Amino acid sequence: GYSESNRAIEYARDFGVPEGVALFANVEPIYPIDSSFIQGWYDASEESEFEAGIYGIFDPDEELYVAFEAAAEENEELLDEMYVWTASPNVGITTEANAPEYNPDSPENATVTGWQYGIDAETCNIDTNWFDGAYLDVLW
Repeated sequence: GYSESNRAIEYARDFGVPEGVALFANVEPIYPIDSSFIQGWYDASEESEFEAGIYGIFDPDEELYVAFEAAAEENEELLDEMYVWTASPNVGITTEANAPEYNPDSPENATVTGWQYGIDAETCNIDTNWFDGAYLDVLW
């Protein structure tokens, strides 16, 4: 996690990403994950001008959820200082008018920034996401 975060930090600097923006580790279901990876991602981000973020399926039955909880048990700062963008539950693609109530899955007391509640629309390949407006300053 530490080396992956450092690589992301270098890319962010190359692209001119502003200070204070969260860099999200994209943890897909096939990616092996453990608490050490999450702690390493967090540590490297905290040493930089960027914030730590993590994206993935935070369903309680998923490896990511379990690994995040374990990392937070080792370091409670993760709960307040690492931004979570969850893809659970997946309720499907919607229009704005029939969007679901904001109800993302996440570990207890995690700082949930966004919820991807629908993926891979049939008409065009889009995902539907809902972000908490209180955290727009860490998004770019």
